[in-house]
This record gives sequence, structure tokens and C-alpha cells, in this order.
Amino acid sequence: MKNDPQELARSIVVSSEKVKNYSVQFTKLGDLAYNEMLIIDYLGEFGDAPQKDIAKYHAISKQTINLSVTKLLKNGYVDLYQSPDNKKEKILRLTDKGNVMKTYSLFSRSKQYGEIIDTFGVEKAALLEILLKEYESIMGKVLTDAIETHKERARRYRILEKNEIEAWEGNRK
Repeated sequence: MKNDPQELARSIVVSSEKVKNYSVQFTKLGDLAYNEMLIIDYLGEFGDAPQKDIAKYHAISKQTINLSVTKLLKNGYVDLYQSPDNKKEKILRLTDKGNVMKTYSLFSRSKQYGEIIDTFGVEKAALLEILLKEYESIMGKVLTDAIETHKERARRYRILEKNEIEAWEGNRK
């Protein structure tokens, strides 16, 4: 077992990426691209939603979600309607065709995922889920703190830079 925090973190990231890549490959066995499947699954589980909610939930950029939504709209899996609360916001919903695709997509993946969980073990899978959610939560907090530190540092650099430019211009005159 690895004891070095950086090596452990790197190993977790590599394994997480491999799991995601396997999920992408499972999705390719069906008719949807991975991000399209995430949108269909989200709407199937949580109901109608703005794109920003889906992007936030899956930690995917709004632009990436928008590209996938465009394809889903074109294929008739989703449609948009205006939010009653915000005239600028569009709400995404599954069409009848989208609901059929959701059921097909879940069914086609359930066999593979069932086999994985059966092999891995339900107890271990449940523990892994708990640990990953805790790790994700801690990682999110550390990232938020790092972003705030970065913003503050950048703000201080801009002030220093502005002062240096003003001083240089003052010396030039």
C-alpha cells in the first residue's frame, strides 16, 4: 500500500479516469455519446432542469452540456421550454422518444454494471461509493479554497503591477 499522499492522490485520479473511460466505452455500445447519456440520465432521475443544473451536478462545463443538448434536440430526445421563474432561462425535458432512450440506455448498461457489482461485491461497492463521495467532498472544498487563494494572489499581483507601472511612469517624466 502506498503511503505518500501525492502518489496516493495520483493513483486515485488515474483509477477514476480509467473508470470514467470504461463508462464512456460502455455508452458507445449504445446510441448515445457519454455526455448525452449523462443528460438523459439526469433528466430521467431528477426531472426537468436548466442546463446549468446538469452541468453543476456532473461537474461538466456549460458549453459541453450545451453541445450535447444541441445533438439531443436535433435527435428529438429532449425539448426546451421557458422557465416560468426566469424569462431568460430555458428548461430541458425528456420527450417521449427521450424516455424510451433513457429506458433502453439504462437497460443496456445494467447488464454490464450488474456483472461488475456482482463480481466486486455489493458491500465493497457500497463502501467504495461512501468513500468516493467523502473524497469528492473534501476535494471540492480544497479546490474552492485554492481558487479563492489564487484569486486573492492574482488581485495582489494586479495591484503590485499597477503600482510598478505608475512608479515607472512617474520616474520617466
